[in-house]
Amino acid sequence: MSRYINYALTFLILGILLRSQNSMAVGTLVIEKATDPSGFDGFDFLLDGPSSDTSFTLDDGELQTFDNLDADTYTVSETDTASGFELTSIVCNSEDETSMFNVDLETASVEITLADDDTVTCVFTNSGTATITIEKVTSPEGGTDFDFTSDIPDGDEFTLDNGDSMTFNVPPGSYDVQESVKDEYIVSDIACDDMGSTTNIETGTATIDAVAGEDITCTFTNQQVVTGLNLVKTDSPDPVIAGEELTYEVLVDHQGDIEASNVVLTDTLPPGVTLVSVSADDPDTDCSGSDSETVVCDIGILSVTEEIVITIVVIPDPDVYSDAPQMIENTAVLSAEPGPVEIEASTLTEVNLIVNLDLSSVDEKRVGKNNSFDIEWDISVSAEQMAALEQIRKSSLTPVQKRTRWVLSWI
Repeated sequence: MSRYINYALTFLILGILLRSQNSMAVGTLVIEKATDPSGFDGFDFLLDGPSSDTSFTLDDGELQTFDNLDADTYTVSETDTASGFELTSIVCNSEDETSMFNVDLETASVEITLADDDTVTCVFTNSGTATITIEKVTSPEGGTDFDFTSDIPDGDEFTLDNGDSMTFNVPPGSYDVQESVKDEYIVSDIACDDMGSTTNIETGTATIDAVAGEDITCTFTNQQVVTGLNLVKTDSPDPVIAGEELTYEVLVDHQGDIEASNVVLTDTLPPGVTLVSVSADDPDTDCSGSDSETVVCDIGILSVTEEIVITIVVIPDPDVYSDAPQMIENTAVLSAEPGPVEIEASTLTEVNLIVNLDLSSVDEKRVGKNNSFDIEWDISVSAEQMAALEQIRKSSLTPVQKRTRWVLSWI
């Protein structure tokens, strides 16, 4: 009888043990890390369980497995993302689809209700990003309203003032940022602080090669173009007799907003003239020239409201200007920076020739002091001289000028 009791007690104990083991519901949780692009490390996680929290770190392609977990609710969060990456997806699945999970990308976490004897795998995928900062600098300071276009997501159009910047968080890739042309300004420099980006000042474009994790700053510098420069050129006398001095006066003044630098006046002399002199009323202006070619005056710095007068004296060659009248042109070009800026001024001058007339007296008389007498003169005028006189008659010389310019040769 006792033997049967012992058997019964044994079966009872075994049943209790079996029932106890079956009541201990357990599961498995697997956390996997993936990066795009691949190969990046150092992503921190926290497993918040019923009784304790567990911290761990995963690199791209690594797994963290938690075995023998009670069937309960767990929260897995990515607490520290590697530099240059953002969490873009959390995808979970279970072996028997009995567990439940709730993904929240804003908090970079997933809440998992782990079912009995189930295995849940959650893949946290991080996509690489780069930071692009566009910075604006103007010279002089204070420039405003510089427009940009780009193919950066959410940055297709934006406007910056001097000292402003715009920052974009972008996926890895190549991006073009172009500054629009602005009146009275030029793009003087574009500088990006990474190794892969390229710039083109002529088009005002930066092509940015953004690699995951990079923090790139591209600075667009604009120089205000000098304006308000004036160049006025006059000539005297006009008309001028070949062989006599012709004076050009060149006035340079500045009525703009910023100082002009590297100011140079280049005056191209007409053909067939000889340079007599060149001078400036400013002692700091250095002028030089060569006969029958050019005059160059290095003005250097020209301040706002400053005025400089340059005087150039030439002589038209009578042998060159033997036909009258002829027109000669003198052109001056003023260049300056920042710009570059070029201003041109020209003047036309009429050149007339000298006509010598041969005079001879038909009377030979001796007279005393303070006596008067009549005398007859023969004037010998060749056909060429007559043609020259006719040209002078038709020219713009005044009658007085015509008379005073005749040269009488005594025979």
